[in-house]
Amino acid sequence: MWIPATALLVNGGSGLGFGETTQLRNGITARAMGIDYDGDGLRWSRKVLFIAMVLLPMVFGVSMIWAWFRRTKVRAKLNSGIVGLFSLWCPLLAMLIAAWIVFTLLPKLGGPPLATTLLFQPDIGLLLIATAVTGVLWAVFRLGVAYTGSRGSSAVQD
Repeated sequence: MWIPATALLVNGGSGLGFGETTQLRNGITARAMGIDYDGDGLRWSRKVLFIAMVLLPMVFGVSMIWAWFRRTKVRAKLNSGIVGLFSLWCPLLAMLIAAWIVFTLLPKLGGPPLATTLLFQPDIGLLLIATAVTGVLWAVFRLGVAYTGSRGSSAVQD
């Protein structure tokens, strides 16, 4: 008895938003099984996630520039009581948690180690590292701006 077979070699990790091979693999599997397959749609959420990951390190960089040019406003938060201190220190905590998620939690949740991601999907690996590192740098930079220089709240720049 003759059974037709198809072998398809693709990047098993597929892509994230762009260059995905998921629909190709699912379509060939469905055809081999004799099942109708209409596709998975445009998968906009994955594309938006990828674009956000590309833009986020740049947003952190622009935010550092903003913090520098508005440094008197950032320093004035030191005189704003607990709310001002929270607004200075909470971003650092949030960015440290985000970096921990990227470097520790994601690989343990069933994803590949970051070194493997860098080999097979270098764009995603570099974006994860860039986002985690620039986020922490942004938060530390803000704290550095706040705790250096004059702390008077009377000379607030607009």
